[in-house]
Amino acid sequence: KPGERVTGYKLEMAPRVVISGRVLDENGEPMPGVGVLARRVPQPVPTHSAPMAWGSTDDRGMFRLAVPPERYNLIASVQSNPSEGPEIRTDGSVDSQYLPTYYPSTLSRESAAIVEARPGADVNGIDIRPVHSAMLHISGAVSGIPACAGEVGILLSRKTEYNQRAAPAGPDGKFSFANV
Repeated sequence: KPGERVTGYKLEMAPRVVISGRVLDENGEPMPGVGVLARRVPQPVPTHSAPMAWGSTDDRGMFRLAVPPERYNLIASVQSNPSEGPEIRTDGSVDSQYLPTYYPSTLSRESAAIVEARPGADVNGIDIRPVHSAMLHISGAVSGIPACAGEVGILLSRKTEYNQRAAPAGPDGKFSFANV
């Protein structure tokens, strides 16, 4: 209250925990510049204050995240440009890319390992090996668009994730998603 003096109040703070490890390719080589996200388990309702940390691997494929004591899923995400067209290969092989991968090496949050970050106990030796997969290209056409509809767009989203992509349908109703 105004003018009241509070004494003897004790506020205890939990120390941050450091989670560190490496991101390695299929040959065990370090992968620099890979984004690594620590997402709290269970995932709270999305808010701007949800405990999580994000970092990037260094030139030796190492990452280091300082987080509050919690339970986390770790996700490695190799950045690529989804708007780029398919790679044309002379040997007939299929274009492939690294997909966002949960620790230790799975595409599914349900089968991901949970990292326990306990107060005063850093977690070391986490190795994440991103999953490499063939990429698909999805295209089609929207029919029956009324002349007064204006711009029409198609939304592509994964059932289990928050990420989404949008593509406008052209005047002829055609749309395309590259590198899905």
